[in-house]
Amino acid sequence: MNAHRIRFCACFCVLVSAVGLAAGTGLATEPPQVLQPNGSAYSEGEVAILSEAIGILRVTLAAPTYASQKTFGLSGWGKWTSAEFAAYTAGILAGDGYLTHVVSAGDWPDGVHTWILVGLSVGERTAWVPVEASPEMGTKQTVLGRLPEDVGPDGVLWFPSAYVQFTDVAPTRENRPPIAKITTQKTDVSTTDYTTLTATGSYDPDGTIILYVWDFGDGEPPEAVGSKYAKHRFAENGTYLVTLTVVDQQGGTGTATIEIKAAHGCGCG
Repeated sequence: MNAHRIRFCACFCVLVSAVGLAAGTGLATEPPQVLQPNGSAYSEGEVAILSEAIGILRVTLAAPTYASQKTFGLSGWGKWTSAEFAAYTAGILAGDGYLTHVVSAGDWPDGVHTWILVGLSVGERTAWVPVEASPEMGTKQTVLGRLPEDVGPDGVLWFPSAYVQFTDVAPTRENRPPIAKITTQKTDVSTTDYTTLTATGSYDPDGTIILYVWDFGDGEPPEAVGSKYAKHRFAENGTYLVTLTVVDQQGGTGTATIEIKAAHGCGCG
């Protein structure tokens, strides 16, 4: 599992005030202001720090493991609005220690559109960077999000004006984290057989679990599924710590672990 995911907080709390909303690291005292990431808004040293921080944020947003796999649409079963995508991605980013604001504006193709402002430290002040969590209309969220950005003829990065101005802070509520539980018929298994693990017993006290992420502890990439069931074959002898992370609709997470012992020719069946 990616190292930055281990830093997930036990819950994602969103606090609302008359001036704004901040997720993960506390309540903001002023609404954020998005400045173009260039030498006109920041010093040369700040631009260098910001460029590096944006690069790290891009990597986090591009990781597919924690993408919701929900479809962006105006209505219908299984479809999410931009506000839902923003709340989800903001929760994941808050778990990584980012300061986030969820903001919105009208006059978009989907009506009132919602996106995220992520705070990046550039020394003595915070730079606010827009993040678009919603995929293209009618498609699934296969990564956490993207930075809406363009590069001018001079090679300088800038943010489209639609993401710089906003009219409101999206309303949300405090989120209680989901509870993860792992069950299996046996913990001593054969290297020649597939082992079935289930997340039966996992639940979200105030919402819905939308993603089950299995890290089998054997070097294989984590497996993210929308189902409570997973099958895996442990190809080598050894003892493996399997970790299940459950994710709810606001990006809150809960984890559980179980130890599996695998052996060749084990009469475990």
